[in-house]
Amino acid sequence: MVEKENRYVVYCELLVKGLCTSSPNVKVEKITDDKGVLLTVFGISLGDIKRVIGKSGAHVGAIRELLRVAGAMEGARVAVKIAEPDGSLRVPRAPSPVHEC
Repeated sequence: MVEKENRYVVYCELLVKGLCTSSPNVKVEKITDDKGVLLTVFGISLGDIKRVIGKSGAHVGAIRELLRVAGAMEGARVAVKIAEPDGSLRVPRAPSPVHEC
Protein backbone atom coordinates (compact mmCIF):
# COMPACT_ATOMS: atom_id res chain seq x y z
CA MET A 1 0.00 0.00 0.00
CA VAL A 2 1.24 3.49 -0.85
CA GLU A 3 1.73 5.98 1.95
CA LYS A 4 -1.02 8.58 2.05
CA GLU A 5 1.40 11.49 1.65
CA ASN A 6 3.00 10.08 -1.51
CA ARG A 7 -0.18 8.80 -3.13
CA TYR A 8 -0.46 11.70 -5.59
CA VAL A 9 3.21 11.42 -6.60
CA VAL A 10 2.95 7.69 -7.31
CA TYR A 11 -0.33 8.08 -9.19
CA CYS A 12 1.06 10.92 -11.33
CA GLU A 13 4.24 8.95 -12.11
CA LEU A 14 2.15 5.93 -13.10
CA LEU A 15 0.01 7.96 -15.50
CA VAL A 16 2.93 9.79 -17.11
CA LYS A 17 5.18 6.72 -17.42
CA GLY A 18 2.29 4.89 -19.09
CA LEU A 19 2.35 7.47 -21.88
CA CYS A 20 6.15 7.58 -22.27
CA THR A 21 8.13 5.15 -24.42
CA SER A 22 11.66 6.51 -24.03
CA SER A 23 11.68 8.39 -20.72
CA PRO A 24 12.78 5.99 -17.96
CA ASN A 25 13.83 8.82 -15.64
CA VAL A 26 10.43 10.46 -15.14
CA LYS A 27 10.34 12.00 -11.68
CA VAL A 28 7.59 13.87 -9.87
CA GLU A 29 8.39 16.49 -7.25
CA LYS A 30 5.74 17.42 -4.69
CA ILE A 31 5.47 20.84 -3.06
CA THR A 32 2.82 21.42 -0.41
CA ASP A 33 1.78 24.85 0.78
CA ASP A 34 -1.34 26.61 2.09
CA LYS A 35 -2.88 26.65 -1.41
CA GLY A 36 -2.58 22.88 -1.90
CA VAL A 37 -0.26 20.39 -3.56
CA LEU A 38 1.81 21.16 -6.68
CA LEU A 39 3.21 18.18 -8.59
CA THR A 40 5.97 19.03 -11.07
CA VAL A 41 6.92 16.34 -13.60
CA PHE A 42 10.58 16.21 -14.68
CA GLY A 43 12.58 13.95 -16.98
CA ILE A 44 10.28 13.67 -19.97
CA SER A 45 12.25 13.36 -23.22
CA LEU A 46 11.63 15.56 -26.25
CA GLY A 47 10.15 12.58 -28.10
CA ASP A 48 7.65 11.80 -25.34
CA ILE A 49 6.51 15.32 -24.50
CA LYS A 50 4.02 15.25 -27.38
CA ARG A 51 2.45 12.06 -26.06
CA VAL A 52 2.22 13.40 -22.51
CA ILE A 53 0.64 16.69 -23.55
CA GLY A 54 -1.58 15.17 -26.25
CA LYS A 55 -3.49 16.89 -29.01
CA SER A 56 -4.60 20.31 -27.77
CA GLY A 57 -3.48 19.32 -24.26
CA ALA A 58 -5.99 16.48 -23.95
CA HIS A 59 -3.71 14.01 -22.15
CA VAL A 60 -2.22 16.44 -19.66
CA GLY A 61 -5.71 17.86 -19.09
CA ALA A 62 -7.00 14.39 -18.25
CA ILE A 63 -4.07 13.76 -15.89
CA ARG A 64 -4.74 17.06 -14.13
CA GLU A 65 -8.45 16.29 -13.85
CA LEU A 66 -7.85 12.80 -12.40
CA LEU A 67 -5.45 14.14 -9.78
CA ARG A 68 -7.71 17.09 -8.98
CA VAL A 69 -10.63 14.72 -8.35
CA ALA A 70 -8.43 12.38 -6.27
CA GLY A 71 -7.37 15.35 -4.17
CA ALA A 72 -10.91 16.70 -3.83
CA MET A 73 -12.04 13.37 -2.40
CA GLU A 74 -9.59 13.99 0.45
CA GLY A 75 -10.14 17.73 0.71
CA ALA A 76 -6.88 18.73 -1.00
CA ARG A 77 -6.23 20.91 -4.04
CA VAL A 78 -3.83 19.23 -6.45
CA ALA A 79 -2.21 20.92 -9.46
CA VAL A 80 0.12 19.34 -12.05
CA LYS A 81 2.90 21.16 -13.92
CA ILE A 82 4.98 19.63 -16.73
CA ALA A 83 8.59 20.88 -16.72
CA GLU A 84 10.18 21.87 -20.01
CA PRO A 85 12.32 18.96 -21.30
CA ASP A 86 16.09 19.34 -21.58
CA GLY A 87 17.13 20.49 -25.05
CA SER A 88 13.79 22.09 -25.81
CA LEU A 89 13.86 24.78 -28.48
CA ARG A 90 10.55 26.29 -27.44
CA VAL A 91 10.71 30.06 -27.20
CA PRO A 92 8.86 31.46 -24.17
CA ARG A 93 5.87 33.61 -25.02
CA ALA A 94 6.21 37.34 -24.68
CA PRO A 95 3.90 38.86 -22.08
CA SER A 96 0.68 40.13 -23.59
CA PRO A 97 0.43 43.90 -23.79
CA VAL A 98 -1.79 45.65 -21.30
CA HIS A 99 -4.56 47.61 -22.98
CA GLU A 100 -5.87 50.65 -21.28
CA CYS A 101 -9.58 51.22 -21.62
